[in-house]
Amino acid sequence: MANTDQMVNIQTTQVRSGGMLSAPKNAVANIREAIDQPSFRRAFPTILAAITAVAAVVVFATMREPNMTTLYASVSDSEKSKIYEALKNMGMSVELDPATGEVLIPTNDYHQARISLAAQGLPEYASNGFEEIDNLPLGVTI
Repeated sequence: MANTDQMVNIQTTQVRSGGMLSAPKNAVANIREAIDQPSFRRAFPTILAAITAVAAVVVFATMREPNMTTLYASVSDSEKSKIYEALKNMGMSVELDPATGEVLIPTNDYHQARISLAAQGLPEYASNGFEEIDNLPLGVTI
């Protein structure tokens, strides 16, 4: 025998073919229904703070200037101008340090710039420091 206490109500739904205009109306109604929920209203400040934090990180990352490094530390001013012009002609981002006058390039381009300048014969003389040590007078201690 069937238990009459347990009845299942089945509701039938009709699918309307209202066209393209009914889908946005239903979507807006669903969004409004979700916003009206008490749990959403409690969580909204946290959601807004998280979205703001992510947006701030994205803005900071895109607006930050690249790290710049000195290409050659001890070259003459004429060599600096040749190096600066050569790097500009290659399309690299190059700056001059206003305090020291050194040629600065982004750290990501450092090795490519050195290789490209070496292929052009620049700088004409780049001392590595050992030559100066060899040329010190007798009796000088380091």
